[in-house]
Amino acid sequence: MKHIATLLYLVFAACSQGEKSTLTYPNGMRQAEGSMNEIGKEGPWSFWNEQGLLTEQGDYKDGQRVGLWTYWDDEGKKLLEIEGRVEWK
Repeated sequence: MKHIATLLYLVFAACSQGEKSTLTYPNGMRQAEGSMNEIGKEGPWSFWNEQGLLTEQGDYKDGQRVGLWTYWDDEGKKLLEIEGRVEWK
């Protein structure tokens, strides 16, 4: 997991301001998609599980989650909508 986090950081750091980024799982399925600026994630972002189902969607401003975020379970059913970030334990 630490290696994946490092790889994601390098991918994000390599993006120019406002450039759309798409990350994929080793199986080729989309993992995340959105835009970056010099601070971090910016604007709408979407995240998928390895089966290709949407799991999270919301907006970033200057690298921080803002506004309404929607979360789905592993079967594609909407779990909740909430302002900001949810920490799953």
